[in-house]
Amino acid sequence: IVDAYMYSGTMSFQRFEYPSSIAEAVQQRMKKITKKVIHHAGLDNTFFNIEFMYDWQTDVLSIIEINPRIASQFADLFEIVVGVNGYALLTEISLGSNPKVMLRSGDFKLAASCVLRMFDDAFVEKVPTSQEINAIVKRFPGVIIEICCQQGKFLSQSLQDGQSFRYALVHLGAE
Repeated sequence: IVDAYMYSGTMSFQRFEYPSSIAEAVQQRMKKITKKVIHHAGLDNTFFNIEFMYDWQTDVLSIIEINPRIASQFADLFEIVVGVNGYALLTEISLGSNPKVMLRSGDFKLAASCVLRMFDDAFVEKVPTSQEINAIVKRFPGVIIEICCQQGKFLSQSLQDGQSFRYALVHLGAE
């Protein structure tokens, strides 16, 4: 279970954190609902992601959407904490294996995916070079930086969410 945080007053993701800090009782309810829904949908032997909205004031859980695929942005978070790549697990499942995962055997106890965005379109004059990114990764082991825009183009010319302009993802781990 991954916690999602939005930019204030928007439906644009600011960051994701793993593992979840939601109360264990709420997590158990989410798991119970997920098992029922996925079983009835007939989804088997694959990854999926299901988005819930949790209203802590009313204690109500609502399903937002179900995707019959791995959430690519979370694969790095799981690897940082769990110690195994989600795509490697998916490959094993597709080959008929039943992979075993040792929870919390990664390099860090916590992971976050920070979504760097602007709410106004802008021209991208420069993006970090691979050497500049490698210098950051060397200084902060476990950091993964993904540039989501192209130098010499407007942010709006890259895949966006309709409300904002994502220009980078930064995945990191922490104790």
